[in-house]
Amino acid sequence: MALPICANIDLTKFLLLDNLKTKVQWKCPVYVVKMLEEATHADITFEVAGGGSVKAHRDVLANVSPVFAAMFRHDMKEILTATVKISDMTIDGLKLFLILLYTTKDVNDAGIVELNHAVDKYFKEFHNATKQYQVESTLGSLFICALERNLNPDNCWIYYRSFRKGSIGSFTCYNYILEHYDEVIMSDSFLETMKQNPGCVCHVVREARNIISRAMALETCRATKRRRVTEKTIFI
Repeated sequence: MALPICANIDLTKFLLLDNLKTKVQWKCPVYVVKMLEEATHADITFEVAGGGSVKAHRDVLANVSPVFAAMFRHDMKEILTATVKISDMTIDGLKLFLILLYTTKDVNDAGIVELNHAVDKYFKEFHNATKQYQVESTLGSLFICALERNLNPDNCWIYYRSFRKGSIGSFTCYNYILEHYDEVIMSDSFLETMKQNPGCVCHVVREARNIISRAMALETCRATKRRRVTEKTIFI
């Protein structure tokens, strides 16, 4: 019995358009998207622990992820069995992740507003998979924008510590902590992180205080200049 069209992944489940007449402008060849939808010539199967599977293409994944490239280059069990076992993702989270790897869509492109909603829904899985398979640069602004939307005072320390120091993800979390300093230091996550990694917290807190001190000094300087200008005007 022939499989129905889109039996592998139904893109419309994740890419709901504001205007049904809007056409998605993929940054990859359209036939690549169709290959993922219909599992055409697929040569690797992903199976999730919670049930469900989805097919993909080794060459596509190896091209965007050094981890997949290494996995598929050697005689590992994934190659011998043509199956990759996934223990920490849901089937829908995995499908969304594959869609993003195949299309490398820019989050700023018009016509895919609901893509952000889908990414946010599965963000924890999306974040972990992005780091595990080292595809931060592949996903680019889409990943960073999603990170910015999902940071809050309770999770910012967790995400901050998960990134390599100096990476754009680390920088994004660092900026969030500085911008929401008062809320962050009152969170339970702050106290927990302080116990586990006091050095990390102290560094950020010192920097935040330095920035606040410089901002206050600058404002004092500006206020003094304004007062002098006012006094000079009155004197004249």
